[in-house]
Amino acid sequence: MSIKLLKLGELLSRPIAPVEWLWEGRLIAGTTSLIVAKPKVGKSTLARNLALAVARGESFLGWPVKQGPVLYFSLEERIQEVTANFRAMGATPNDDIEIAEAASVRDMVELLKNKKPAPVLLVVDPLFRLVRVSDGDSYAENYGAMGPLIDVTRETGTHIHCTHHSPKAARANAVDAPIGSTALGGAPSTLLVMRRTGAFRTLESVQRIGDELPETALRFDPVTLQLCLGEPRETAEVTNIGPAILNVLANKPMTEPEIDESLQAKTVVKRKALRELLQQGSITRSGSGVRGDPFMYQVACFPVPHLMQHNENKKALEGVSEGEKESCSHISSICMEQENKKQQTLLNVEEKLVPAKMESAANSAQPGTSNPGWWGTVGYGCPLDTPCGAEPGPDGTWHLAFTKMQMHGTVLGARAQCNSTGG
Repeated sequence: MSIKLLKLGELLSRPIAPVEWLWEGRLIAGTTSLIVAKPKVGKSTLARNLALAVARGESFLGWPVKQGPVLYFSLEERIQEVTANFRAMGATPNDDIEIAEAASVRDMVELLKNKKPAPVLLVVDPLFRLVRVSDGDSYAENYGAMGPLIDVTRETGTHIHCTHHSPKAARANAVDAPIGSTALGGAPSTLLVMRRTGAFRTLESVQRIGDELPETALRFDPVTLQLCLGEPRETAEVTNIGPAILNVLANKPMTEPEIDESLQAKTVVKRKALRELLQQGSITRSGSGVRGDPFMYQVACFPVPHLMQHNENKKALEGVSEGEKESCSHISSICMEQENKKQQTLLNVEEKLVPAKMESAANSAQPGTSNPGWWGTVGYGCPLDTPCGAEPGPDGTWHLAFTKMQMHGTVLGARAQCNSTGG
């Protein structure tokens, strides 16, 4: 009889073997995994980032990996394109990665069994260029086709990581994300799902062993083609919508329904962003929130001295038309009116106001980042390279460098039009 039976008592008497991770907490050595996404979302880029991290023994998306030789089956893209991608990522001839342009399941099994030292990772990109099935929706055929991959990983200890497409229509359950039979979602030990929204990409995991990764934003560098893990998706959505709320409120105070009509996003996301902006002091709220007296939101204001009292501001105005000067002489009439109505005592003699929140320059961020300190998109007096640009002068008075200031959508001195990313 070829079937080997083991008594449960014998198995229970054995020492508990620790999990051997290829990628800590995500991919287990000697198993298979599948990453699925729609075309052009970045699953191949993620797979190549993983391959390079394993070859170097460097952490990937914040978790350590097991270092070792890597095989990469590029069965769809030309090898020239794959080489160019690895070069952009900073790969060198010392990185232990070998690439193949064509392969069959039989050749793959033979290669993994005989190659010494055994590769710790094999990337198959994409799965259906290696595993051929006549009916992608057949559970039995798809599960059977995955069998040789599962068997050879157990025998050799190599982890096989495959890429695969997801259907056009989004599916709520991640296990149903792979296009075709549900066998493709159930057979791998780990299923990774990438998605792309209008603002960012996300990554999610479904695992047999280990804690699953909730849908989390990915940051992508288009130059180096490298990825890093960001915030949970809900947090990223709130961070992304915050500057847009400030932009619409810069025009006039608004109620929550008016803000909803002005911006396309989930209502729960817009509500949470409003609460966070309110807590940060970036906006103010009036009204009781009842019928006839709804909550009204507006950009918060703080005083700064007259723009012309510093030489650097005067110099910045050289060559600026009178019309532009006039538009800058009143930084924010909205805020001026708000403050006058409140009859607040102004702390500066020139009585000039700008909206936004004064923060430390150490909290600055580059345009386009998700740093909540970046208010370059407010549109009224926020420099383009600091959160709100106010710095104390030699006399201890707060002032703004006019050459870097964004006023009503115009960068003075440069006369460049500002966009929603703050530059």
